[in-house]
Amino acid sequence: MKIGVLLIGQVRNFDITAEFLKKEFDLPDVEVDYFCHTWDSVVNFSPWNNMKTTDERFSDLQMHDQGKLMDDINLINPKKYIIESYDKLEEIFDTIYHPEYKNETTNVVHDQFLGCGWAAFDSDSTLKFSDWNYYFSLLGQFYSTSRALDLLCEYEREVGIKYDIIVRWRYDLVSNTYYRDTDARVNQWCVDPMKYEHGDTIFFNSLSIWRGMQCATDHMWFGAAGAFKSYTSNFDQKYISLVRAKIMNNKTVLNENAVQDIIINQKMSSKESSMGLAVVRPGATKEMSFDELYDLEIAHEAQKRSLALRSQ
Repeated sequence: MKIGVLLIGQVRNFDITAEFLKKEFDLPDVEVDYFCHTWDSVVNFSPWNNMKTTDERFSDLQMHDQGKLMDDINLINPKKYIIESYDKLEEIFDTIYHPEYKNETTNVVHDQFLGCGWAAFDSDSTLKFSDWNYYFSLLGQFYSTSRALDLLCEYEREVGIKYDIIVRWRYDLVSNTYYRDTDARVNQWCVDPMKYEHGDTIFFNSLSIWRGMQCATDHMWFGAAGAFKSYTSNFDQKYISLVRAKIMNNKTVLNENAVQDIIINQKMSSKESSMGLAVVRPGATKEMSFDELYDLEIAHEAQKRSLALRSQ
């Protein structure tokens, strides 16, 4: 069996998380290959960071040391990788994923097209800036996932192989892999997704919004290769045309779970495949156990919410 793991998003604390990742996918009689997309810098697009204007959108951007970045990526010896600048994402967002504005005279929603994006954002926007900023962040994750999938598909064509299972995973994510035996991990990653009844199923860690720290689509998802490719390859038109319209019409809320609309539209099914997960936060060390890393995230989230409430 062959599993392709897509590592996506910003490279944060991968020197800590890589060992957890390799342990998670250390499975008998399974070949695991990694495909990496990331950015040349780190920036916080969270709505909790109290940015008020578009001029502050990259106020905390930090360029990676390219040598350190490559050292991190090479910890899992990827078959293919690509590093892009956020300029690429901003260009795409400004020309295609632009926000909507209210027309002051007719009070209808219309598109500010071609190059509006960040620069044209103002008080007439129908989305709060913090929400729109978060929207940009989510699109960055979806773009990163799609590009990593492109790398996997290119490799399949070049080498003449096919992966059975595809997994989408964040660089800063750790699992409770040391608490789950090999049989449990084999069943989760290899057996369950390949069952006939799961041929069109996408597995998430949780289908609920913020059950503990297990956010449904922000952390990881996986499935049989055919289902995964179907779900992931159409993010551009599916996410934008369907989910954005529902957000604008107040028929859904802006969070990671909004991508469930993509599953429904594609007549696919979703299923929980739960395990302990935590995002590694500032202050983490290589010596920390999963429990300690999880507790650190809980404290981090509590602090963010306290700051957000204080700023209101």
